[in-house]
Amino acid sequence: MTDYWFTSSTLVSEYTSHGSVPEHGATVTAESKIPIRAVCAVAITLAVALTSCTEKPDTEVVEGIALTLNPRRSAERTWISFSTDSLFQISYTDSVPVFGPFLRRFDTKDQLFIYDVGDRHVKEFDTTGVFTALHTHGIGSAPGQIRTSVSDLIIVGDSLIVLTAEFFEYTFENQTNRFWAEQQLDNPLRQARTESGISYYFYLESESLFTVVTDTGTRHFGKVFENQGDIATALRNEGWIHTYGNCMIFASAYYPMFAVYDSTGSLLYAQRTVTAYKTGKAQIETRMLGKDAPVYFAPLSSIIHYGTTVVNGWLLINVRPNGERAIDAYSIATGHYIGSVKIPFIGHITLSAKRIAADRDTTVTVYRHDLSSRIEMPPIQHPQCF
Repeated sequence: MTDYWFTSSTLVSEYTSHGSVPEHGATVTAESKIPIRAVCAVAITLAVALTSCTEKPDTEVVEGIALTLNPRRSAERTWISFSTDSLFQISYTDSVPVFGPFLRRFDTKDQLFIYDVGDRHVKEFDTTGVFTALHTHGIGSAPGQIRTSVSDLIIVGDSLIVLTAEFFEYTFENQTNRFWAEQQLDNPLRQARTESGISYYFYLESESLFTVVTDTGTRHFGKVFENQGDIATALRNEGWIHTYGNCMIFASAYYPMFAVYDSTGSLLYAQRTVTAYKTGKAQIETRMLGKDAPVYFAPLSSIIHYGTTVVNGWLLINVRPNGERAIDAYSIATGHYIGSVKIPFIGHITLSAKRIAADRDTTVTVYRHDLSSRIEMPPIQHPQCF
């Protein structure tokens, strides 16, 4: 076992079991340090710090607040909340024990919803970790239970939506816990995202269809990269869905493409990403589309897209060509390539696109311990998405 101390004044630093001085020499006050004992090197994403480990909890920065679960004991729930300008807050809710690892969570500015594998309920917490409500709307094999095949928990308007993949259905539930709508989906859910009262569901089938559902139950259908042949086939297998205002962004996992759709599922534009390099060279080279300089695209087998995320109008694609790690940034409004950040790979540290923060709405900052790199360009809003 090793003690890890996470402070609000430094990037995440590893301490010995004796609590040695931080690597970066920062002052650690009694109010701003909390020991966390974990089996693996627990990764916590702060609003301003990044790291990772082999077995990490599901942690993500949402509206300036990061929340994670510390599985210290199976019967003890510990929530740790962070903000960009304040110290840590801890809350223990032993009255609602954890019987197993949580499966899904969705957090808003004020609330955190958790689906617990052990008792199969959706629990609601505030951002300090205080338990506030238990949702038991009866989707499952017994009253008050949810099937273990829950695909996602999302929020549309003031409603909680529980999605199940195995039986292809979802349910809306309002804040008074009254079940009021249920619909059957045609295929297993791949992913779900929501924004501004519109929910996007992508599921697998031969034609790469996805469904757009509003909180009134209206359904629209769209195709992933319609009439683009092999590209649609590649995207059908792997990809990420993101929301941008009232639009959906679908970014591929193993093919250098992404697309933007409006709230009806209509394709606004598709863009090929420009991650490029010369075979045999370690240095990553990027070129803007339409530029006269030659662009060297790698074979598909050598480009691995680790993940994508959306921050303040940028689509950020985490890639690893030829062993090098980089993050490419694109404008969602125009599809234009903005820039690339090369990230050194040291030891066991692995980088994910989720560990990218926005700085003052004008700069994308990538952090890894003492390394920080920036891609600067003010975001532009697409007129059909807002």
